[in-house]
Amino acid sequence: MPLSDPKFKRNFKAVVSSLREPIFSQPFVFGHFLTAKYARFTGDGFARRPNHTYITFLRDPLQRAISHYRYWCRSDGRGNRAWERMQREKWSLEQFLCSRYFANIQSQFLWGFGLEQFHFVGVADQYAKSLLLLGEQFPVFRDLPALHSNQSPARDETVEVPSAVQAKFKTLNQRDYEIYHQAVAGLEVSLCRAERASSGLIDRPHSRSSMTDACGGTFSAFR
Repeated sequence: MPLSDPKFKRNFKAVVSSLREPIFSQPFVFGHFLTAKYARFTGDGFARRPNHTYITFLRDPLQRAISHYRYWCRSDGRGNRAWERMQREKWSLEQFLCSRYFANIQSQFLWGFGLEQFHFVGVADQYAKSLLLLGEQFPVFRDLPALHSNQSPARDETVEVPSAVQAKFKTLNQRDYEIYHQAVAGLEVSLCRAERASSGLIDRPHSRSSMTDACGGTFSAFR
């Protein structure tokens, strides 16, 4: 897990990895890793590698954090100093949500690699719709089943987070909320255009450059 390393160490490892030509034994690489690891280092950031396709899914930051906390409560993360501290000090959910160490987790995974560089950005909160669009853009993923694995046993339980804690969480996680809202806006535009295309109102969606149409004004997050 990349975030088990201190920030400088994991970013340094990502830079070192990006300077090597990747060798893949499989056509797809997926998991929890810094995108920069498989990107091209440019000196002040990272860019796509030729003939590589980059896909990611983002989730509502608060719901993602709650899920993260629940997972750590039921998992064995020995060797991860953050997990060990949380267990040793018996952190509550509120302590976890208000910790600066766990702030902007999604942004940390995307360090140096802008959201606009991804070929596709899905939204976990609209998983089924995202998969439909993914299959539309990449036929290899068409008819991909919406599997739900590794779910928390308490997933369906409502979690009441005090408004003051929510406010502090939003302040600490501003970067994650920015990219999440950007992803949601992009998905809404893509869904609208796909629906209009299927009804014959406009041509089928093409590459997403800056656009102004009936589906949500000007949007330039995805190319």
